[in-house]
Amino acid sequence: MQIYKLWFKQKSIWHDKYHKKTCSLEFFLNNFAMQNLKIMERKEEKIVIICTAGPENPERATLPFVIATAAQSMDVKVTIILQSNAVFLAKKGMAEHVKSPGLPPLKQLMDTYRDLGGEFLLCTPCCKEREIPESDLIPGAKLIAAATVVDELLSSTSSLVY
Repeated sequence: MQIYKLWFKQKSIWHDKYHKKTCSLEFFLNNFAMQNLKIMERKEEKIVIICTAGPENPERATLPFVIATAAQSMDVKVTIILQSNAVFLAKKGMAEHVKSPGLPPLKQLMDTYRDLGGEFLLCTPCCKEREIPESDLIPGAKLIAAATVVDELLSSTSSLVY
């Protein structure tokens, strides 16, 4: 629905293009805006970010965490899923060595993400293939299977893959 605000003799008048009528601001707020606000309030914003790049590509490994912490600062729930070589990022001591020019250090971003309530979901087969035992993972890391990935994606409002 397209709504246009028209100024006429210093009065706020709203025109609803779909219904082809003009209404007062009070009528607009009561009938259109409030309905949309209720819809927006019902669904929590959630982003799932799937990261596949590891320490071999510092920029692609860091960017998901830049987006994640920005979203968290906007009160958006964020889930990061590490697959392929990205599982190395959750290995103790690894993030300290990943730095990309022009971006904050990966370790700092990962710590901020975790401090703001984020957890790291890691592909179990990817960890097994790379011989990363659960005891070598950072706090907040959780091993998951494919069904969890699908469930997370279905419950999200947006998803990104790096």
